[in-house]
Amino acid sequence: MTMNVESRDSDSLKPAELDEFSQLLTSNGLSLTDAQLDLQVEAFPLAVVAMLDSEVQGLMLGSLERIPIGEGRTFAIEGLQIAVFRPRSGEVFATQASCPHANGPLADGLVGNGKVVCPFHSYKFDLATGCPEGNSCAPLTTYPAGLTSGGDVVVTLGGR
Repeated sequence: MTMNVESRDSDSLKPAELDEFSQLLTSNGLSLTDAQLDLQVEAFPLAVVAMLDSEVQGLMLGSLERIPIGEGRTFAIEGLQIAVFRPRSGEVFATQASCPHANGPLADGLVGNGKVVCPFHSYKFDLATGCPEGNSCAPLTTYPAGLTSGGDVVVTLGGR
């Protein structure tokens, strides 16, 4: 289980989030010295996800509104970097965050017509299946993604 931290421009945790992180570690039998905790905070990504959502049985990433229509965002989920996409169709998709060809940041790519185009070399992938289109690149790992009744994005790990 991880903790819920809102995406924002700063890469540091707010004091309440730092306390929550410390409590999470303690409740799982872990401890860090203050120096190690500071190191962990500096290494924390901008968007960290949280708790199991009992409504959907996945990891809840927060409001869909955090992802602009037609774009993607990268989230750190239990040690994985996952790109979540919100195409104009209204669907939500989740894939590995980096292009298998040259590690391009897929969330920064063009999103449309059920596809994402890598910003590095224009490799195209189907968002639903992860299959490459028009290139011989390896397929993307995809993750089941959806929305709660309250409009929160939920991703289930395990990959397809």
